Amino acid sequence: MLTSIGVDMKTEELRRQLSSAGLEFLDIQNPAVTLPPDPLWMISACSERDGALDEFFDFGQVGLIDAANAAWFNMAKGIGVIGSERELLLSINLASGEEWPVLRWARVRLGREWDVMGAGTESGVLGGPRGRPGFVMLSVDGNSALAGMTWEEERRIAIRGISDLRRAEPIVRSVVGMAARDSLPVEEVEFLSRWMSAGQAGLPD
Repeated sequence: MLTSIGVDMKTEELRRQLSSAGLEFLDIQNPAVTLPPDPLWMISACSERDGALDEFFDFGQVGLIDAANAAWFNMAKGIGVIGSERELLLSINLASGEEWPVLRWARVRLGREWDVMGAGTESGVLGGPRGRPGFVMLSVDGNSALAGMTWEEERRIAIRGISDLRRAEPIVRSVVGMAARDSLPVEEVEFLSRWMSAGQAGLPD
């Protein structure tokens, strides 16, 4: 169980890491008011039939950081992950050390000067080492998401975005599975149920 002291220490560290990437930390999102981060990591399993958009970059590409930064920003703006106030949600782990991950959304605001793929990955908050992303982001309204991924075997990185999460079968199935957990708080189960019902998501048999 997380103590308030533990959370405060973690968020102060997070604030410093995000600042180096040009992201302003605003708060930790209430788990019962949007999709939880856990199912959104399934964006890695999504494909074109789920509405996924992809950009790929080889490790050895000249100007990798600048090119990946530009592609991330253009995709995030294009599918609505970055809102009108330049705010978005970033999946972060509040657990420490070898503890089981405790994933939450950090609400952040993108500054006028930023470096997601360089300083952000170098700090460890958006992946790592430098130029090797490992993150998931969600729009504040919960409709669209974007991931930065590193594929070591193929020696390339990828940026994958989805503008309508209810079209993405791997994510929908993960939401269904999470809603069925006995350990999930009632208010979070209720939110997930409303999300599925509102979009008439294609639930598994």
